[in-house]
Formats: sequence, structure tokens, C-alpha cells
Amino acid sequence: MPVKRCAYASIVAALMAALVVALAAAAPVRTSHSGWTWGNPRPQANELRAVDFAGGRGYAVGEFGTIVRTDDGGANWTGVRTGLTDDLAKLRVLDADTFVAGGGCTLLRSTDGGQSLKRLRFNPSATCSSPLAAMSFANKDAGYLVRADGSVLRTDDGGARFASRTGLPATAGGPPNDAWFTSPDTGVVATGADTLGRIYRTTDGGGSWTEAATSAAVRSIHFVSATTGWAVGQQVALKTTDGGVTWTPKPVAENLRWVRCGDETHCVATTVNNVLVYTDDGFTTLKQAGIEPPPSGGAAPIGALAASFATPTRVVSVGRPQEAGTSDNGGKTYTSSYSALSDGYSRLRLTSPSTVFAPGTGGSVARTTDSGASWSRVGVPTTLDVTDVSFPTSELGYAVDAGGAVFRTDNGGGSWAILGDSGVRPRAISASGDGNTVLLIGPTGIRISSNGGANFDPVESPAVAKADLEDVDRTADGAIYVQGKRALAVSTNGGTTWTAMKRPGKSAILESDFIDRKVGYVLDANSRVWRTANRGTTWTELTGVGQSGYEITFGDATHGFIALSSFAGQTGGWVLHTSDGGASWRPQLISKGIVGSGPGPLAAAPGDVAYALVGTSEMKATSSGGDAGTPSTLTLSSKTKRLARQGKVRIDGKLAPAAAGERIDVIMRDGTSGKLSHQFATVRSDGTFATSWTVKRTVSFVAQWAGNSDLNSDGSPALRMPVGGK
Repeated sequence: MPVKRCAYASIVAALMAALVVALAAAAPVRTSHSGWTWGNPRPQANELRAVDFAGGRGYAVGEFGTIVRTDDGGANWTGVRTGLTDDLAKLRVLDADTFVAGGGCTLLRSTDGGQSLKRLRFNPSATCSSPLAAMSFANKDAGYLVRADGSVLRTDDGGARFASRTGLPATAGGPPNDAWFTSPDTGVVATGADTLGRIYRTTDGGGSWTEAATSAAVRSIHFVSATTGWAVGQQVALKTTDGGVTWTPKPVAENLRWVRCGDETHCVATTVNNVLVYTDDGFTTLKQAGIEPPPSGGAAPIGALAASFATPTRVVSVGRPQEAGTSDNGGKTYTSSYSALSDGYSRLRLTSPSTVFAPGTGGSVARTTDSGASWSRVGVPTTLDVTDVSFPTSELGYAVDAGGAVFRTDNGGGSWAILGDSGVRPRAISASGDGNTVLLIGPTGIRISSNGGANFDPVESPAVAKADLEDVDRTADGAIYVQGKRALAVSTNGGTTWTAMKRPGKSAILESDFIDRKVGYVLDANSRVWRTANRGTTWTELTGVGQSGYEITFGDATHGFIALSSFAGQTGGWVLHTSDGGASWRPQLISKGIVGSGPGPLAAAPGDVAYALVGTSEMKATSSGGDAGTPSTLTLSSKTKRLARQGKVRIDGKLAPAAAGERIDVIMRDGTSGKLSHQFATVRSDGTFATSWTVKRTVSFVAQWAGNSDLNSDGSPALRMPVGGK
């Protein structure tokens, strides 16, 4: 194994529920797109824009298709798989298991607590000329959608079908902002932009609308009963006690965007500047919420985009990642649910399947010992950036900083001995299992210490002495590999002597990863992936990759990952995962940001355990190989087995189970140049799809898709299409 992979019926019921919550406290939050989880920051790092509760169970939605669920009033969260990247901003929780979430042209519904999601189509296609602006459901069946152009849709079957209703009057005073229906036929819609706004009311299910109030930019509504509700906007809070027929304004000092109330007098709200405020007297006074415990300078305001009551006293706030919090005094003060490392990191180094270290800026080293569920900082006594670390065990480790100083720890980074200046500024460091032999890799050649880093001498082997080197792999069976853009070398005697290895192809090496003394993988600058089973004597191209990657890691001979900056035209933190030694690869979206550039932002252990560094601070992990959802299978075929000369060829494909309307990326790779060409096919109702190509010379075809909220992603094996010959 390479080093770099190296939640009231009785008191008894209440006590049992508390026990479940305690046991679940350490569980990390899964991303909404794949089987990867957040380790840092926690609970997750996407902006959340709405939160709503049905008792202790609540949901929050936000950017990049994010939906999260809590079963204990916001103390802990789990991720809901959406398979979407659309931003979500509207949410209605109808009971503990049923919610509707939407944003833009997307509307989703779950009736099983987020275990599955159904897409509700309120537009003829996935795109729409007028996006969702407001949404309200009076019960699980009757609901209303208000689009940005003021048009109104009604459903009486939970969103399976929609009927057009009378649109809002043209004098709306701005776009629709929010809606609240207290019965299937009676409700209000708030509109407004800046200084002008309206509240419109219907009692005939949207057949007609009457103006109930005029005020400045009414943005949010919440009813605590069928008769009593609040609306907030630009320096105003409006109250109704007759079901929205009349509204009494109260001036407030803040420009409000969101409101939720526990009862007639106790409410929490957020401002357009993301400040969380509360009232205990029905908006007669409005105060800023604070952080608990307060900082040394005294109370400080807490930021939020939304907040909601889980109980009469429990309030949960969400917003930007660092703004997650819980309050047990009705929203006055909050305890942050957010934790994060404050430094930036450059790579991941695996010690065991559960223990990983990451070197970072200003002497920082991050460590996880619980399979990526949590991370802590263990600092090296230097003000310079830590270039690399090597931990043969969870306690024994070495570090080298940007100035070339070498450090040793015998207690997992709790304290460090400064060994001195190595005389070079290496790009990597690697220590033997007993810690006696330490190698400094690059920038030119290798330096070796046989006395635990006390002093270093240059390695004289011609294979590495003058080579530009960037990284090192140490396998479980004793082989050590070093790599540069134009160099590969191996040592089987602890680094004393080295043998040059044949490189695959003609392009520079981006990254290499070796499993043992014979098996290894190389990703070159032309995004071609190669495999050797004989220590580089021969190399075989893995044509099933189908994408342009920039980082690679393998945990064993069959399980590996490649980092991508986009997939099918969609940017983000994508990886390809193989579990068949590289014959086929399935895409996984693990984050909004992209995986860091190398070397080493990906690390894998044997089997399905892997880690990823997104950007410089997001830490992700998976114990499922990144897979989530029901497995799917993609296959390709062609009636044409060979082309005598250049010509056209049809490539047929099938997705099983069938998922009509899904988009498949079909890729052709030129067998000579490695150039990639893409076509996108739409899956028919029977799961089939087809593409047509002009082929000039021998090529291979691959199909891949990103999966959805129900089905896991997949990639087909490569289909080779020879041209010429016999």
C-alpha cells in the first residue's frame, strides 16, 4: 500500500432517543451527489438558504443541490442524496417524512424522510423561462407554485399534476417573494423589490386575488395558526389576526428577508445582510442574536440566511457554512454547529486506512484517526509551509518545511524535534517503517539518512542523481518508487540504490501510483492512463477512462480514482472511480469546488476507502468507494465490428435500469493521439441510446453518466473500433 494512501411517548422512549442521538453524533454528513462525506468543515461547506421543521426532525436546503436532514433539532445532520447541482432556496416540511424543496426550474418531493426524491415537473423541460419564486403547501396534497413572472400553478395531488390559476395582478410592485396557504383555497403571496411591495390574498384557490396590504418589499411570511401570521420586509413587520384579510404594520430598524415564529410573539428573522435577530414581544423590539459562549470582547451577532423553531425554545439557524447554529433560549443566543481547520493544505498522506495526515501552511499539519470523520491540527514548530510529511505509524512521523528543515515526532504530532537543515528544499519525504531511513525527494536527486534524519547524504545512483523528481511511493512489500515529469525509478533496498524505469508513451508524467513491486499506474500530461504489471517493462493503456484527469490514486490493483475538473460540461469536484482495475470508470461529484492539484490530493486504501482534498481545506472521505444509490449498468455495442477504411459508424448503448431522459456522455478516444471527442445522448424509455460518428483511424468508445437521486453512476468498458487491416 503506497504511503500516500499509506436522534415522547414516555421517559423510557425519550432516553432511548437521546442515546441514539449520542451514538450518531460522530457521523459525518454525506454529500448530496455521491457516497463521499464531509470531514472538514463540518457539518458541510455549502450555503444553506432555507430550514424548516416538523417536531425535532428538520431539513435544510441550499446551493449546489444540497439537502440535509436532522433528527435531533439541529445537533447532528445527515445528507440527502439529490444527484443535482441546482441551487435550492424554497422548502416546505409537511410532516416528519414529507417535504418539498425547490429552486430555479427544480422541484423535489420526498415522502420517506429523504430516502428517495421525486422530481415534480412544473415545466415542459428541465429549463424554464420563468423560475420558481414562491411555494406553499396547505397539506400533503394541495399546494401552490408562484413563478417569477407572477403566474400561479396549483396541485391537488402532491405535485403529480399542476393546473394554471389566475396570475398575480400586474401591479404587484416587484417579483413574488413568498407564499403561505392556510387551507387548500385560502392563502397569501408577498411581493416587492426595494421600496414597493404588496400582499395579495385569495380565497378561491387562486381564481382571483385581492390586495390585502401595501408595504415596502415584503419578502417572507409565516403563519402560526390559520388566523395569525407575520410578514416582514424593508424595515417593516406586518401582523394579521384574521387570516390575512388585514395587516397591521410595525416599523423596525432592520431590512428583513426571512421570518419564522414559534408563537404570536416569539419570532426569529434574518436581515438582507445575513444578521440573525429575534423578538419576544411581537416585533415591538428587535434584537440581534448572539454567539454562546460570547467572545472575549462580549456578545457578537451571529450570521444566518434562515432560522426556524424546532420546539418553542429550540431554534436552528443556517446560512453560509460557518453560520450553522442552535439555540435553546428561543433564538437569543446560539451555539455554533460549525467546526473547521483554519489553515490551507496541499496533499494527503495515508498511514493506515483510518489515519491520514495533510501538510499545510505556516507549520500546520492536519490529522484524522477516525477515517476522515473529524480532523485536528498538529503543528510543526516552523513558520514556513510544511512541504510534506511521512508517518510510517500513527505516532512516528517526519516533516520537511519549505526551507528544507526536517522535523521528527514520536507522539503523532503532539510535539516535534527539530533535526536541522537538510541543505536542500525537497518536494517530498519518505521514512521507513522503523523510522531509521529517511529519504528527501527532489528537486534534483535524492538525499538519504540512515540515522533517523540526523544527517543526509546524496544518493549517487545514476538513475536518480540528476533527475528532476516530484513525488515518492513506498509499497507494503518494500519497493520505493520516485517520479518526476520525465523520470521513473525504483529501489528495492530501502533507497540505497535505484533502477531507472521505462516511461509509458511520450508525454510527461502528471502522477504515478504503485501498488507493489510489479503493479503500477501512470497518468500522463495527455490524460492517458497506463498500467504495468511488470515494474514498467511494458505498459498498457486503459482506454476506458474517457475523460481528462489530472490526479490519480489506487488503493489496490483494482480500486482507484482520478480527479477531474469537470464532467459532461459541468464543473466541480469530480472524480472517476474504478473497481475493476481501470477497465471501466464511473464519475462521482464530491464537491462544488474542484479537487486540489497535485501531487497527492487523492489518497486510497485497499478496497473502498478513499480520501480527497478539495481546494486547500475541504476534506472528504468515503468507505463505499464513493458509490451511493442503486447500481446502474452502461454498455456499448455496434453492428459494425471493423471499418475497412475511414467512414461512419453507429454506436448503440443501454442504461439499466432504464432512466428515460437522462444524459449520457459518449466519448471517442483516438488510439494514436489520445484525443477525446464527446457526444451527448438522451436515454429512451427502454434505456437505449445511440450516437453516430465519423471515424478516420482506430478508436475506442466509452459511455459514462453521473447518476441521479436514485441510481448510482456508471461507465462502460471501452469498445474498440479498428480501422484498416484484417
